[in-house]
Formats: sequence, C-alpha cells, structure tokens
Amino acid sequence: MWRKSASSFLACLLYVALISGCASSEDRAALGSEVFNRSCAECHSVDPNAPPMKGPTLAYLFSVRDLRKFMSNGKVLTVRNLEVLISVGYGEMPGTALEPDEMDALVEFLLAESQQEQP
Repeated sequence: MWRKSASSFLACLLYVALISGCASSEDRAALGSEVFNRSCAECHSVDPNAPPMKGPTLAYLFSVRDLRKFMSNGKVLTVRNLEVLISVGYGEMPGTALEPDEMDALVEFLLAESQQEQP
C-alpha cells in the first residue's frame, strides 16, 4: 500500500512539474537575457569592458565595492531588494513591470553575470 501511494504521489509531482512549464536552466538563462536586453540594456550593461552608458554597469552588481555603496544608503542588497528596485525604479531609472517568471529569470541572469570583484 505504501509503495503504491508513494508511486502515485511521485507521478502526481512529475505531472504537475510538466504541466507547470518548468523551464530548463538554459531556457531560464535565455529568458533572463531576453528580459535584460528588452528592459535594461538601453541604459545598463553587464559587460565590464563596455563604454559608459546612461546607467551604471551591472557587471559588478554583487561585488564587495557595490555592496558597500548600496549599504551606505542604509540598504542591504538582497534578491528581494533587487526585485523591488527593478519593479519600482530608483532615481532616473523607471520601474519595470515583469511577470514573476521574468523577474526570477532576470535576477538569476544578473547574479550569473555579476563579477565578484572589480579588477
């Protein structure tokens, strides 16, 4: 009986995962890049060698120096704070309305692209 219940439970989990559109890591990376290019790339770059743009480079978003600068404003840079910053905007940066899966993919993209230390 227990084995049948466990098998049924696992089958249900697999079914839910399949119908919920669980994206592969490659799909999420592609979505994150697409959202960045659509919503952020006009003013920001993730390339540490890119020329200056209207907004700051995000190549070092999670570097020690940028974390200190962010914390000097009385904030701690967390994924949640980054999501709020993207949604609401800051200074001249407008807020961006994204679907939850787009926000997750964008934040993952920024985390993956961010260098830990500036040269």
